Amino acid sequence: MHIGIDPGLNGALAVIHDDGSVVAVHDTPTLLLRTSRGTKQEYDVPGLVALLVPYVSPQAHVILEESQAMPGQGTRSMFMVGVGFGVWLGVLAALPLPHTRVRPATWKRAMGLGKDKEAARLRAMQLFPQADLRRKRDHGRAEALLLAWWGRQYRIQVQAAGEGASSSPPLYDERAHSS
Repeated sequence: MHIGIDPGLNGALAVIHDDGSVVAVHDTPTLLLRTSRGTKQEYDVPGLVALLVPYVSPQAHVILEESQAMPGQGTRSMFMVGVGFGVWLGVLAALPLPHTRVRPATWKRAMGLGKDKEAARLRAMQLFPQADLRRKRDHGRAEALLLAWWGRQYRIQVQAAGEGASSSPPLYDERAHSS
């Protein structure tokens, strides 16, 4: 089982079987909190745990996008990127689920994608026509599915290389971190 996580507040978690079929796609659980200045969105940490618990098994492997702040983002936005990534790492360690961290450029390059989130959504719609990705704001779901797919393809490539059958270029950038 392959689990892809787009760790943003508008991200998602996707689970696919070894055959590539979709098991589940979930938006990242969040809470809307009232503050003196209005409302703010926060991660629902117990909700994150509840999403992953059903998939804890020796056969499961999580691919977590190693998100990073982008130039032009506000300070709160940059802070929340780091918080989200750290929260997901903590949840994965606590469960415990084996996981691999991968930089966006690594998996997107392997999938023939750039920075355009709409292109990622359209590619995910091609690979997973049964997944509900109709809305433009479903880019988090799409990227989670593509991360799971990248993890599946990587595992297939590693297994083939172990059997001496791989002559294709590597799908995995060694600079990406593995846990």
